[in-house]
Amino acid sequence: MASAANQNKCPQNQWVAILPAAIANTNGSKNRIITLRHPRFDIGCQFLLCQESHSLFEIMEFKEEPRSWFVNNTVQQNGALLISTPVDPIFMILPYLAKVKDKFIPMDQILMDDKFPSCSRLYDCVSANDLAKVCECKGSEDLFAYRLSTDKLIGWIQRKIERVADDLRHLGVYAGTGSQSETFTRSSKDSSTSKDDYIKYTFGLISDYLSKDICALVEKKMNITSQKIEMPPSKKLKQETKSQGPTDDYTKFNPPSTLAAQVQSSHDDKARKLTSSERKLKKVDKTNIKSISSYFFRDKKAS
Repeated sequence: MASAANQNKCPQNQWVAILPAAIANTNGSKNRIITLRHPRFDIGCQFLLCQESHSLFEIMEFKEEPRSWFVNNTVQQNGALLISTPVDPIFMILPYLAKVKDKFIPMDQILMDDKFPSCSRLYDCVSANDLAKVCECKGSEDLFAYRLSTDKLIGWIQRKIERVADDLRHLGVYAGTGSQSETFTRSSKDSSTSKDDYIKYTFGLISDYLSKDICALVEKKMNITSQKIEMPPSKKLKQETKSQGPTDDYTKFNPPSTLAAQVQSSHDDKARKLTSSERKLKKVDKTNIKSISSYFFRDKKAS
Protein backbone atom coordinates (compact mmCIF):
# COMPACT_ATOMS: atom_id res chain seq x y z
CA MET A 1 0.00 0.00 0.00
CA ALA A 2 1.37 3.41 -0.90
CA SER A 3 2.12 5.73 1.97
CA ALA A 4 0.20 8.95 2.54
CA ALA A 5 3.28 10.97 1.60
CA ASN A 6 3.52 9.22 -1.78
CA GLN A 7 -0.21 9.66 -2.40
CA ASN A 8 0.13 13.42 -1.97
CA LYS A 9 2.92 13.78 -4.50
CA CYS A 10 2.27 14.99 -8.04
CA PRO A 11 3.39 12.92 -11.03
CA GLN A 12 6.95 13.56 -12.18
CA ASN A 13 5.82 14.53 -15.70
CA GLN A 14 3.75 17.46 -14.47
CA TRP A 15 4.87 21.10 -14.53
CA VAL A 16 3.44 24.47 -13.60
CA ALA A 17 3.43 26.79 -16.60
CA ILE A 18 2.08 30.14 -17.75
CA LEU A 19 0.51 29.74 -21.18
CA PRO A 20 -1.32 32.12 -23.51
CA ALA A 21 -5.09 31.73 -23.47
CA ALA A 22 -5.00 30.65 -27.12
CA ILE A 23 -2.86 27.66 -26.16
CA ALA A 24 -4.59 26.80 -22.88
CA ASN A 25 -8.00 26.63 -24.58
CA THR A 26 -6.91 24.38 -27.44
CA ASN A 27 -6.85 20.62 -27.56
CA GLY A 28 -3.77 19.50 -25.64
CA SER A 29 -3.12 16.65 -28.08
CA LYS A 30 -2.39 19.21 -30.79
CA ASN A 31 0.38 20.93 -28.80
CA ARG A 32 3.90 19.56 -28.99
CA ILE A 33 7.10 20.38 -27.11
CA ILE A 34 9.96 20.19 -29.59
CA THR A 35 13.68 20.90 -29.45
CA LEU A 36 15.07 23.37 -31.97
CA ARG A 37 18.47 24.86 -32.65
CA HIS A 38 18.73 28.32 -31.10
CA PRO A 39 19.52 30.84 -33.86
CA ARG A 40 21.93 32.82 -31.69
CA PHE A 41 23.66 30.32 -29.40
CA ASP A 42 23.49 27.23 -31.66
CA ILE A 43 22.28 24.97 -28.85
CA GLY A 44 19.12 22.94 -28.39
CA CYS A 45 16.22 24.76 -26.72
CA GLN A 46 12.66 23.69 -26.06
CA PHE A 47 9.72 25.28 -27.83
CA LEU A 48 5.98 24.75 -27.68
CA LEU A 49 4.39 24.19 -31.07
CA CYS A 50 0.65 24.67 -31.46
CA GLN A 51 -0.27 22.65 -34.53
CA GLU A 52 -3.79 24.08 -34.62
CA SER A 53 -2.77 27.74 -34.93
CA HIS A 54 0.76 27.04 -36.30
CA SER A 55 2.21 29.20 -33.53
CA LEU A 56 5.61 28.81 -31.89
CA PHE A 57 6.42 29.64 -28.27
CA GLU A 58 9.77 29.59 -26.53
CA ILE A 59 9.77 27.84 -23.15
CA MET A 60 11.81 29.51 -20.41
CA GLU A 61 12.27 28.12 -16.93
CA PHE A 62 12.38 30.12 -13.71
CA LYS A 63 13.67 28.03 -10.85
CA GLU A 64 14.85 28.77 -7.31
CA GLU A 65 15.74 26.35 -4.55
CA PRO A 66 14.08 25.33 -2.33
CA ARG A 67 10.67 25.71 -3.93
CA SER A 68 7.57 23.53 -4.38
CA TRP A 69 3.99 23.94 -5.58
CA PHE A 70 0.71 22.97 -3.95
CA VAL A 71 -1.55 21.59 -6.69
CA ASN A 72 -5.02 20.77 -5.34
CA ASN A 73 -4.32 18.27 -2.53
CA THR A 74 -0.88 17.27 -3.77
CA VAL A 75 2.65 18.66 -3.55
CA GLN A 76 4.53 19.40 -6.75
CA GLN A 77 8.13 18.75 -5.72
CA ASN A 78 9.57 20.48 -8.79
CA GLY A 79 9.06 24.16 -7.97
CA ALA A 80 10.10 25.44 -11.39
CA LEU A 81 7.83 27.83 -13.29
CA LEU A 82 7.70 27.47 -17.07
CA ILE A 83 6.91 30.62 -19.06
CA SER A 84 6.03 30.52 -22.76
CA THR A 85 6.61 33.53 -24.99
CA PRO A 86 5.67 33.79 -28.70
CA VAL A 87 8.52 33.70 -31.20
CA ASP A 88 8.45 34.56 -34.89
CA PRO A 89 9.35 31.29 -36.70
CA ILE A 90 11.36 33.30 -39.24
CA PHE A 91 14.06 33.79 -36.60
CA MET A 92 14.38 30.02 -36.22
CA ILE A 93 14.62 29.52 -40.00
CA LEU A 94 17.30 32.18 -40.60
CA PRO A 95 20.33 29.99 -39.69
CA TYR A 96 19.26 27.39 -42.27
CA LEU A 97 18.68 30.04 -44.92
CA ALA A 98 22.12 31.53 -44.20
CA LYS A 99 23.81 28.20 -44.96
CA VAL A 100 22.42 28.14 -48.52
CA LYS A 101 22.16 31.88 -49.13
CA ASP A 102 23.72 31.63 -52.61
CA LYS A 103 21.23 29.08 -54.00
CA PHE A 104 17.52 28.82 -54.67
CA ILE A 105 16.32 25.72 -52.79
CA PRO A 106 12.84 24.53 -51.74
CA MET A 107 12.09 25.10 -48.10
CA ASP A 108 11.55 21.43 -47.28
CA GLN A 109 15.15 20.81 -48.37
CA ILE A 110 16.47 23.81 -46.43
CA LEU A 111 14.93 22.75 -43.13
CA MET A 112 17.00 19.62 -42.64
CA ASP A 113 19.00 19.02 -39.46
CA ASP A 114 20.20 15.60 -38.30
CA LYS A 115 20.72 16.86 -34.75
CA PHE A 116 17.38 18.68 -34.53
CA PRO A 117 14.98 16.93 -36.93
CA SER A 118 11.98 18.81 -35.49
CA CYS A 119 13.09 21.86 -37.47
CA SER A 120 11.08 20.50 -40.42
CA ARG A 121 7.93 21.41 -38.48
CA LEU A 122 8.79 25.09 -38.91
CA TYR A 123 7.70 24.86 -42.54
CA ASP A 124 4.05 24.67 -41.43
CA CYS A 125 4.44 27.80 -39.26
CA VAL A 126 5.27 30.18 -42.11
CA SER A 127 3.60 31.07 -45.39
CA ALA A 128 5.08 32.01 -48.74
CA ASN A 129 4.30 35.66 -47.99
CA ASP A 130 6.20 35.44 -44.71
CA LEU A 131 9.27 34.01 -46.40
CA ALA A 132 9.08 36.61 -49.17
CA LYS A 133 9.81 39.28 -46.55
CA VAL A 134 13.37 37.98 -46.09
CA CYS A 135 13.94 35.88 -49.23
CA GLU A 136 13.97 36.05 -52.98
CA CYS A 137 11.45 33.56 -54.38
CA LYS A 138 11.28 31.62 -57.63
CA GLY A 139 8.90 29.00 -58.93
CA SER A 140 5.18 28.35 -59.20
CA GLU A 141 2.45 27.80 -56.64
CA ASP A 142 3.24 24.10 -56.56
CA LEU A 143 6.97 24.50 -55.92
CA PHE A 144 8.76 27.54 -54.54
CA ALA A 145 12.51 27.94 -54.13
CA TYR A 146 13.96 30.48 -51.70
CA ARG A 147 17.22 32.34 -51.31
CA LEU A 148 18.06 34.65 -48.41
CA SER A 149 18.19 38.34 -49.34
CA THR A 150 20.38 40.44 -47.07
CA ASP A 151 18.64 43.68 -48.04
CA LYS A 152 15.18 42.27 -47.38
CA LEU A 153 16.32 40.72 -44.11
CA ILE A 154 17.83 43.94 -42.73
CA GLY A 155 14.74 45.90 -43.75
CA TRP A 156 12.45 43.33 -42.11
CA ILE A 157 14.44 43.44 -38.86
CA GLN A 158 14.49 47.25 -38.91
CA ARG A 159 10.72 47.46 -39.26
CA LYS A 160 10.26 44.93 -36.47
CA ILE A 161 12.58 46.86 -34.14
CA GLU A 162 10.82 50.15 -34.82
CA ARG A 163 7.37 48.61 -34.31
CA VAL A 164 8.30 46.94 -31.02
CA ALA A 165 10.03 50.12 -29.81
CA ASP A 166 6.84 52.12 -30.43
CA ASP A 167 4.79 49.55 -28.50
CA LEU A 168 7.20 49.68 -25.55
CA ARG A 169 7.08 53.47 -25.52
CA HIS A 170 3.26 53.50 -25.53
CA LEU A 171 3.22 50.94 -22.71
CA GLY A 172 5.56 53.12 -20.65
CA VAL A 173 8.29 50.47 -20.32
CA TYR A 174 11.48 52.06 -18.99
CA ALA A 175 14.33 51.72 -21.49
CA GLY A 176 16.83 54.27 -20.20
CA THR A 177 20.52 53.72 -19.60
CA GLY A 178 20.29 53.87 -15.80
CA SER A 179 19.46 50.82 -13.72
CA GLN A 180 15.92 50.56 -12.39
CA SER A 181 13.50 47.91 -11.23
CA GLU A 182 11.17 46.71 -13.99
CA THR A 183 8.20 46.91 -11.60
CA PHE A 184 8.83 50.58 -10.82
CA THR A 185 6.17 52.89 -12.23
CA ARG A 186 7.60 56.07 -13.68
CA SER A 187 5.84 59.42 -13.72
CA SER A 188 4.17 60.42 -16.95
CA LYS A 189 6.14 63.68 -16.78
CA ASP A 190 9.44 61.81 -17.00
CA SER A 191 10.61 62.12 -20.60
CA SER A 192 14.25 61.18 -20.05
CA THR A 193 13.88 58.05 -22.22
CA SER A 194 14.32 59.01 -25.86
CA LYS A 195 13.30 57.20 -29.02
CA ASP A 196 16.91 56.11 -29.55
CA ASP A 197 16.87 54.50 -26.09
CA TYR A 198 13.86 52.41 -27.07
CA ILE A 199 15.52 51.46 -30.36
CA LYS A 200 18.65 50.27 -28.53
CA TYR A 201 16.58 48.46 -25.91
CA THR A 202 14.50 46.67 -28.54
CA PHE A 203 17.57 45.79 -30.57
CA GLY A 204 19.02 44.16 -27.46
CA LEU A 205 15.91 42.00 -27.15
CA ILE A 206 15.76 40.96 -30.80
CA SER A 207 19.52 40.42 -31.11
CA ASP A 208 19.15 37.35 -28.88
CA TYR A 209 17.68 35.61 -31.95
CA LEU A 210 20.16 36.90 -34.52
CA SER A 211 23.68 35.83 -35.41
CA LYS A 212 26.59 38.16 -34.72
CA ASP A 213 27.06 38.88 -38.41
CA ILE A 214 23.43 39.93 -38.86
CA CYS A 215 23.58 42.04 -35.68
CA ALA A 216 26.58 43.91 -37.06
CA LEU A 217 24.69 44.69 -40.29
CA VAL A 218 21.64 45.92 -38.37
CA GLU A 219 23.78 48.12 -36.12
CA LYS A 220 25.39 49.71 -39.17
CA LYS A 221 22.08 50.17 -40.99
CA MET A 222 20.28 51.73 -38.01
CA ASN A 223 23.34 53.51 -36.63
CA ILE A 224 23.01 51.76 -33.28
CA THR A 225 25.98 52.24 -30.97
CA SER A 226 26.56 49.45 -28.48
CA GLN A 227 26.82 50.56 -24.87
CA LYS A 228 28.35 48.54 -22.07
CA ILE A 229 25.83 48.12 -19.27
CA GLU A 230 27.31 48.77 -15.84
CA MET A 231 26.55 45.96 -13.42
CA PRO A 232 24.96 46.91 -10.07
CA PRO A 233 27.40 46.68 -7.12
CA SER A 234 25.54 43.74 -5.55
CA LYS A 235 25.99 41.64 -8.69
CA LYS A 236 29.64 42.60 -8.97
CA LEU A 237 30.37 41.36 -5.49
CA LYS A 238 28.87 37.96 -6.29
CA GLN A 239 31.11 37.45 -9.30
CA GLU A 240 34.38 38.83 -8.06
CA THR A 241 36.73 36.76 -5.92
CA LYS A 242 36.56 37.31 -2.20
CA SER A 243 39.09 39.83 -0.99
CA GLN A 244 41.13 39.24 2.12
CA GLY A 245 40.81 42.86 3.14
CA PRO A 246 40.21 46.37 1.87
CA THR A 247 42.19 47.21 -1.23
CA ASP A 248 41.31 50.90 -1.48
CA ASP A 249 43.20 53.69 0.22
CA TYR A 250 40.57 55.37 2.34
CA THR A 251 43.02 57.93 3.73
CA LYS A 252 42.60 59.97 0.57
CA PHE A 253 39.14 60.89 1.79
CA ASN A 254 40.63 62.10 5.10
CA PRO A 255 43.50 64.56 4.77
CA PRO A 256 46.31 64.27 7.38
CA SER A 257 45.11 67.39 9.12
CA THR A 258 41.64 65.87 9.53
CA LEU A 259 43.05 62.60 10.87
CA ALA A 260 45.20 64.47 13.38
CA ALA A 261 42.18 66.45 14.51
CA GLN A 262 40.22 63.23 15.03
CA VAL A 263 43.03 61.68 17.12
CA GLN A 264 43.36 64.85 19.20
CA SER A 265 39.60 64.86 19.74
CA SER A 266 39.69 61.29 21.09
CA HIS A 267 42.46 62.27 23.56
CA ASP A 268 40.43 65.24 24.67
CA ASP A 269 37.46 62.99 25.36
CA LYS A 270 39.61 60.79 27.61
CA ALA A 271 41.02 63.77 29.45
CA ARG A 272 37.67 65.38 30.13
CA LYS A 273 36.42 65.81 33.71
CA LEU A 274 34.38 62.98 35.23
CA THR A 275 30.87 63.58 36.49
CA SER A 276 29.97 63.09 40.18
CA SER A 277 28.28 59.76 39.41
CA GLU A 278 31.35 58.54 37.52
CA ARG A 279 33.64 59.55 40.39
CA LYS A 280 31.49 57.64 42.94
CA LEU A 281 31.45 54.56 40.71
CA LYS A 282 35.22 54.69 40.38
CA LYS A 283 35.63 54.58 44.21
CA VAL A 284 33.54 51.41 44.59
CA ASP A 285 35.47 48.24 45.48
CA LYS A 286 35.11 45.88 42.48
CA THR A 287 37.18 43.01 43.86
CA ASN A 288 34.34 40.45 44.22
CA ILE A 289 32.12 41.89 41.52
CA LYS A 290 31.78 39.71 38.43
CA SER A 291 31.33 40.99 34.94
CA ILE A 292 27.84 40.49 33.55
CA SER A 293 29.29 38.49 30.64
CA SER A 294 30.63 35.86 33.08
CA TYR A 295 27.08 34.64 33.76
CA PHE A 296 26.78 33.45 30.18
CA PHE A 297 29.75 31.07 30.26
CA ARG A 298 29.99 27.71 32.01
CA ASP A 299 32.30 27.54 34.98
CA LYS A 300 35.29 25.31 34.12
CA LYS A 301 35.70 24.26 37.77
CA ALA A 302 32.14 23.00 37.93
CA SER A 303 32.63 20.91 34.81
